[in-house]
Amino acid sequence: MNVLQICKKSPLPPKDGESLAIHQITKALVAHGTHVDVVCMLTQKHHEFSDTSALPNTHYYPIKICTQPSIKGVINNFSKNEPYIVERFYNKDVEDKIVDLLSRKTYDFIILEGVFLGLYIDVIKKNTKAKIILRAHNVEHQIWERIAENERNLFKKTYLKKVMNEKFSVFEAEIVKKVDAIVPISPVDEQYFKNISQKPLLTIPMTVDTVKKEPLPTDFKIGFIGGMDWLPNLKGIKWFLDQVWKPFVQEHKEAEFYLAGRNFPKKSSFLNLKGVKVQGEVENAESFLNQLQIVVTPIFSGSGMRVKIIEAMNLGRCVLSTSIGAEGINYTDKENIVIANTKQEWIDALNMLKNNYAKVVEIGNNASAMVQQNYKQNTYADKLIKFIKEI
Repeated sequence: MNVLQICKKSPLPPKDGESLAIHQITKALVAHGTHVDVVCMLTQKHHEFSDTSALPNTHYYPIKICTQPSIKGVINNFSKNEPYIVERFYNKDVEDKIVDLLSRKTYDFIILEGVFLGLYIDVIKKNTKAKIILRAHNVEHQIWERIAENERNLFKKTYLKKVMNEKFSVFEAEIVKKVDAIVPISPVDEQYFKNISQKPLLTIPMTVDTVKKEPLPTDFKIGFIGGMDWLPNLKGIKWFLDQVWKPFVQEHKEAEFYLAGRNFPKKSSFLNLKGVKVQGEVENAESFLNQLQIVVTPIFSGSGMRVKIIEAMNLGRCVLSTSIGAEGINYTDKENIVIANTKQEWIDALNMLKNNYAKVVEIGNNASAMVQQNYKQNTYADKLIKFIKEI
């Protein structure tokens, strides 16, 4: 088969959740003898593009685009159907490259890596009869709905609810009508798409390779890794540091919190908090996670699956997360993860884990076993190929 995969960011290097999810699909296709052409956007925030020689039978077409928001763009968007955050990912050079490839090659399928790429469906359909698959990384409008629920500023809350959430909800539903099949990333998202569509559907979660686990450190080290340009991450970390870490570190003055990720805001009060060790963007996520006992995921407005939770679990780390942060993962609270949703629950959980190293080890080991049982990559590759061929 020949497949065209279209992405709004570079899948190489596969450092963050979205890049990993894209790269895993490419690898699964290539492993079954499929030729994959990948059109990917390089934005001012995600401009890296690494060597592709390690992945055979693929060809990448990285295209630089500018997605910088502006007040003028926000104002002009009020009269348009698509959300402004989606509109910023339309680019004529990307469209021209898609048209060029479709004119020169015959593809069996087109994979859109996320609903944002729905902007290109009409031009795709004008130039090919290949079936279009939506790889749904999230239910996007739910993210903005949850952000709006947690927003205190009345103006921002109204904008997020009436403009972002409502526009995204309509846009997402329209895109689903236009595609031939849907591949969501979690069972929770799967249920949403089943409720609004009868299209063929297969859930492919984030998967992992087998890794060599390192022993859990005996020092009580807590950490988080994730892109600070993703609003749920930024808001979640600000909440954690202000509501949980400040009182916790006052009682446990020796405690350390390691914070890693790309695109940190240049001015943030949390950068200088007691016990906080800001690592910035790290070269190797696995090495960063291996130095930790506890990996926190204080997410209140996400969707899809948190890749870093799966990665941390696979390495035998103990994860402390909100219910929303762990959404879509086959977890059991207090057995292979610890779930906390309120300030006091988080503080109590940290105190419990700090005073019970054996429990931290037990949860980490159970987490690793659960991931190996449910999220190994080769488990889903055959299912994906079979699903695609039957559409």
